[in-house]
Amino acid sequence: GWNPDPVLLLSLLLIGRLYARGLARVWRAGVGRGAAGWQAGCFAAGLLTLFLALASPLDALSGELSAAHMA
Repeated sequence: GWNPDPVLLLSLLLIGRLYARGLARVWRAGVGRGAAGWQAGCFAAGLLTLFLALASPLDALSGELSAAHMA
């Protein structure tokens, strides 16, 4: 089943919050500075991928299906 580890969840939420806060500050600084929207989306996708790899049932699988966890 799913692993609702509070340390994992809080860590990912904290990282996302800090990134969003910094990104908002950079975007307020002006056009052409900082990260593009697609880069922020890639960061969010990376956090989601970490969450799925570490908290989903994929983490507990063994054998052939563990390749899905590693991918």
